[in-house]
Amino acid sequence: MPIRTFHLRLFLLTLGIFHAPLLLRSQTSCVQVQDESGNFIPAVLFFDYFKNESYTSDEKGTVCAPIGTYHASMLGYKKQTVKLHRETQTVTLFSDPILLGKVVVNELNYASPLIDEVATVSVIDIQNRNLNNTPNYAQMMNSVPGVFMHSGALNTNRLLIRGIGSRSQFNTEKVRAYLSNIPLTNGSGETTIEDLDLNMIGKMEIIKGPSSSQYGNSLAGTLLLHPRKTNEESKLLDLNYAQGSFGFRQTGVMLRKKAGKHLFLLGGQDLLSEGYRDNNKVKRGSLLASHQYRSEKLNWYTILYGLEQKAEIPSSLSSSAIAEDRRQAAFTWGSAKGYEDYQKLLIGTNVNYNFSNTSLLRSSVFGSQFTNYEPRPFNILSEQTTSIGTRNRLILEKPTGIFIIGNESFIDFHTFQTFENLYRDNNGNGSLQGGLLSDFNETRSYSNTFTQYERLFSPKWRSKLGLNLNKTFYQLEDNNGTDVKDLSGDYHYKWILSPSLSVSYQTSDTDHLYSSVNHGFSPPTLEETLTPDGLINTSIVPETGIQWEIGYKKFGGWGHINASLYSIWIKNLLVSRRTAEDQFIGLNAGSTIHQGLEIESSTYLLKGDEFSLIQHVNSSFGRFRFVDFVEEDKVFSKNRLPGVPQWNLHVELELKTKLGFLMLNYQGTGNMYIDDANTVMQEAFHILGSRIGRAIQIGTLNLELDLSGNNLLDKEYNSMVLVNAVGFGGNEPRYFYPALPRNILLNLRLKL
Repeated sequence: MPIRTFHLRLFLLTLGIFHAPLLLRSQTSCVQVQDESGNFIPAVLFFDYFKNESYTSDEKGTVCAPIGTYHASMLGYKKQTVKLHRETQTVTLFSDPILLGKVVVNELNYASPLIDEVATVSVIDIQNRNLNNTPNYAQMMNSVPGVFMHSGALNTNRLLIRGIGSRSQFNTEKVRAYLSNIPLTNGSGETTIEDLDLNMIGKMEIIKGPSSSQYGNSLAGTLLLHPRKTNEESKLLDLNYAQGSFGFRQTGVMLRKKAGKHLFLLGGQDLLSEGYRDNNKVKRGSLLASHQYRSEKLNWYTILYGLEQKAEIPSSLSSSAIAEDRRQAAFTWGSAKGYEDYQKLLIGTNVNYNFSNTSLLRSSVFGSQFTNYEPRPFNILSEQTTSIGTRNRLILEKPTGIFIIGNESFIDFHTFQTFENLYRDNNGNGSLQGGLLSDFNETRSYSNTFTQYERLFSPKWRSKLGLNLNKTFYQLEDNNGTDVKDLSGDYHYKWILSPSLSVSYQTSDTDHLYSSVNHGFSPPTLEETLTPDGLINTSIVPETGIQWEIGYKKFGGWGHINASLYSIWIKNLLVSRRTAEDQFIGLNAGSTIHQGLEIESSTYLLKGDEFSLIQHVNSSFGRFRFVDFVEEDKVFSKNRLPGVPQWNLHVELELKTKLGFLMLNYQGTGNMYIDDANTVMQEAFHILGSRIGRAIQIGTLNLELDLSGNNLLDKEYNSMVLVNAVGFGGNEPRYFYPALPRNILLNLRLKL
């Protein structure tokens, strides 16, 4: 071989060896950047320190960059090293729950900064902060300012937002809840979020007050729940086991799988609790299955959730019974061995279709099935509800803002019968079904049409204007031919128009001011429309309210703070009165005023590569009173609203190191009256808790172990009260549900 040819080949070989990485580098990879819930993230910076080159994702979360290694960062997300190659399709960033740089209420399916929301929205990042170490929502919800959840048992809860909802007897009303755009609230306005296992939920957003025109009759607020979703991992097996006080045990499994553009999730949970009190055992099984298909224009998400639960009911206790033995069940409920045995099935499919870069259709179809058999001391209830509905939104994005028009409609078919309970004649064996007492068919329909326009006047000014038009209809059919009186009837509420207006001003890159005025409403349930004779009371009208609010938000690399001051005036107050042990009626009895201050903050006290010390301080202070409330010859005007604490304070210190984490928390709740006359009071209580845990990585296996302790000082207090309880037959009113004493919970989680 000639010398010249040899040198030429050697030169070309050397050139190829040393410059092959640069040649490969010239190849680009286009990927979509998303958060852990699958929402696109715009404006993410990809930086190559070696080349000093940077690339940024566009408004659809797409970034195109040469193949190589980058540092991806955006305020509100954890910094991450990303390797791009030709096979890379998506890049997932995980939010920093302290900085709270995003919230997924953005209608265009983008992960937008929380600071840009012109409303008070609290985000509970359950999945990233590992807050699902408790089976009870109350511990988590009570850490949010302006929110308080009464909790009598795993299956008995009542959620209040800004003092609204306290007059509900045994469940949550005046709050709407959605799971992946599928309503969880039934046609009577009742919501039981506790039926969703926390291990199935990734994140929750709480919109406080009637501040969103898109969700209809949400006088107190709206809960948006997002199930755990699959990210870019092709496979992930997640096993969890928990063991705790009072015979608590929970096991679960979750399997994730990604195949091309398809994402699958299948999970199941099994829960058993013997309970702290007599007649307090709970046994629950739940299943979650979902499928997501994502292409450039189409995002199709289908979810199925099933629940089967049998829960004994200890009910509330009187003051004397509490002093005698906090663990006992109410006498009649214990004698009847009362319980509820129910099954729920929820299925829905969401289709998000991008017609173009500026228009999006979000459409969902959903259905649910609910059956319940509930022996109570006064009768036995057998009921079944079938619901179907649809929710649709057309979203148009313009250079100056976003326009939304939509409708949500659904119908409930509810059948229920009551029977005699012959437990007194059953030789101490509990409930025994007797003869038929009542037999009804109830139809509940709901139509909610809305429009919203968010205008960007400048980079600093933005506003949001919304209108909501609602129609609600109840129909009752009495099938009991033996009744002397036919109770059949129907009632239509007049169309209700609810406007809302919000304005925000960005004083700097990290500071926002906002103000809003919003109208909301809450129709009575069908049971509340009945007169003592069982006939429909056509004079009763929905409860309506107007909220004024101003707020300030600030967040940066040190953490975040959100403060808001609000006032809500409610008229045509709906009051439930217990006329018999098994009968409630409703009436419009006056007006109330809800005024409060809420402060939410999380701050890095220390922050390093391998450790951090974080402080969370959330507090709320309120003045909740009757403005005008006269019932018969009783005057309650100017009295404090019963069932609402005047203040709440949650303080938490969270230490994270390479070896694990340690959390200490304090929860303080102010006193509250329990009756309209303000003669019976629940004293303030203060509880301490802690949690310690560690994660160990062994190859592809991740082991997480944590131990939590609650009510460490073993304080005796009541975690739920029954407002305006009435004692029948000369018995003392039963106001109180005793809280758990000191208790512990051990969690073990394996991830493959």
